[in-house]
Amino acid sequence: MQNFFLKYFSPFLISLFFCPNTIAYGQCNTQAVFERISVEHGLSQGTVNAFCQDSHGFLWVATNSGLNRYDGVNFKHFITSTTDTSSVSSDIITAIFEDSKQRLWIGTKDAGLNLYNRKTETFTRITINPEAINSAAQNQVVSIREDMQGNLWIVFVGGINKFVTDRDEFVTYINTDNNPNVLPSNLILDIEITRKGDIFISTGKGIACYNAKEDSFEPLTITLQPHNVNLNSLLVNSIAIDLNDDIWFGLSGYGLYKYSPESGKIEWYADTLQSTDIYELHKAANGDIWIGTLNGLYRYDWQVREFSAFKNDPFNTSTISNNAINSIYEDKQGVIWVGVIGLGINKYNPRKSSFCEVKNLSRKLADFPTLTAKSFYEVDNDIWIGTFGEGVIRVSYSNSEILQLKHIVGDSTSLPDGYVYQITKTPDGIMWFATHGGISSYNPKDQTFKNFRGNPKNPKSLPFNFISGVFVDSKGDLWYRTFMDYFGKLDPHEDSFQNYSIVELDTAVNKDISSITDFYEDSNGVFWLGTNKPH
Repeated sequence: MQNFFLKYFSPFLISLFFCPNTIAYGQCNTQAVFERISVEHGLSQGTVNAFCQDSHGFLWVATNSGLNRYDGVNFKHFITSTTDTSSVSSDIITAIFEDSKQRLWIGTKDAGLNLYNRKTETFTRITINPEAINSAAQNQVVSIREDMQGNLWIVFVGGINKFVTDRDEFVTYINTDNNPNVLPSNLILDIEITRKGDIFISTGKGIACYNAKEDSFEPLTITLQPHNVNLNSLLVNSIAIDLNDDIWFGLSGYGLYKYSPESGKIEWYADTLQSTDIYELHKAANGDIWIGTLNGLYRYDWQVREFSAFKNDPFNTSTISNNAINSIYEDKQGVIWVGVIGLGINKYNPRKSSFCEVKNLSRKLADFPTLTAKSFYEVDNDIWIGTFGEGVIRVSYSNSEILQLKHIVGDSTSLPDGYVYQITKTPDGIMWFATHGGISSYNPKDQTFKNFRGNPKNPKSLPFNFISGVFVDSKGDLWYRTFMDYFGKLDPHEDSFQNYSIVELDTAVNKDISSITDFYEDSNGVFWLGTNKPH
């Protein structure tokens, strides 16, 4: 949700792991890497009010000077024209939303809704309730959401409209003398819909929930401590619904709160943020809560329950370009897009972020000064690391605890070799390791190994012990590859292998092939093998 007031009134080193904090209240204090995208890159104007990635992959950007479509390289601008009614109705774009039918809706500050036509790249202008006394206010769109019935809920300056798309009909919710209970306040700043379909709004007088039977919004009665003030007397700037359906809400001067409708519990995050003025909240797909203030960007990490702060450093162009946050959005690839006042877009890709040392990990890995990591595999909150000579190391994200699985000479119940090239997991939860000494399976529940080695007298055993990779296909079957031209599949019922040779399967294949370097299963179930020689 874009901010209402701002918009309208103004070899691997094993001890390094991802942790995108500029100021960390949790694990590390290195910097995240933000990519800055501004007018110099083609953005039409520097104040970004909203984002939306559509079903075709384009990122749409709302500014105070036109609508922008971004393909990752270039911007295309859509601006209004007084002589072309098929152009967007206003240059001040305040909301963008793609509904479940892949229709793209554009909200403006002063000219209602627009429906985008992809084939013609034109717009159908929709004036909201043109006969209403407050029609001008109703056409100042703040936010758009879709309920489980396919209706659009359009927040405007002075109330809410429900657009029943099947009938092209608007239903208006406004607090009036004749109907004072339909809304607690006509100043609506945000709207969110839970996974169950419950609709919550933040208003000039607290938070309200939609009652479908009464067709009205009922205020939440909450007393905020330690201020001992009723929420219904406060303006709530923004709300976000987390994975537990708890409500996070931000206020001016009172900071950040979380409220659980199920238990009635209220939590106040007073000492964790360096700002008590919260203007923007956004829940990411992984559960993280992103928080926008006039004093920087913050993230609440859902897994470790810790806050991180992202602040502008005027001497570092990889930091966020401005501390005044206006909008936050997460695209389908997990990239976070942040709109700031006047200075355009900040793009944060967690996968390309800087690395930092996990808490206490250097001390705990002091026994491995020359450790070389060959492979990584993530399971839940743990990272499994295959090493050259030190076996497998499992690191827990939550507490940085380390478990080492070592090869013990003469112990057939240990890892068969200390060189581990690849790690994977089958659907039953068993971990599999490709090693210099064969294939090893490990059951985390009882911490036991089962090892598979080659036996020249058994054609259904591994042909070689030097295993370069393991892979689980879409059916859950385990495959292996070797440093030679052999690969195969495990028969779990017989604890045996069906082995193949590329050269033997196809005599036209280059006879100089000496190693399979990778394998991959495509969406059609076809296997592709990479080798050290061209066909």
